[in-house]
Amino acid sequence: MMKSLDNIKAEDDVEKIYLLRKRLNMKQYEFAQAIGISASHLGKIESYKVLLSPKIKSKINNYISKLDEGEL
Repeated sequence: MMKSLDNIKAEDDVEKIYLLRKRLNMKQYEFAQAIGISASHLGKIESYKVLLSPKIKSKINNYISKLDEGEL
């Protein structure tokens, strides 16, 4: 169980998102859709063009929780 983004070992939150997405075997647009943001916004986050907001981090953690609980 991952519980949250904080449980993934990486240099920063952006790298954690990338690693999580790869572990889930999801393309950028698939992961973006799953957490409720646009693919272009996720791409900007992963390429360090925009900061990861607390709101989006919360969306990711909610998604992880649903995965852990078997809701997805």
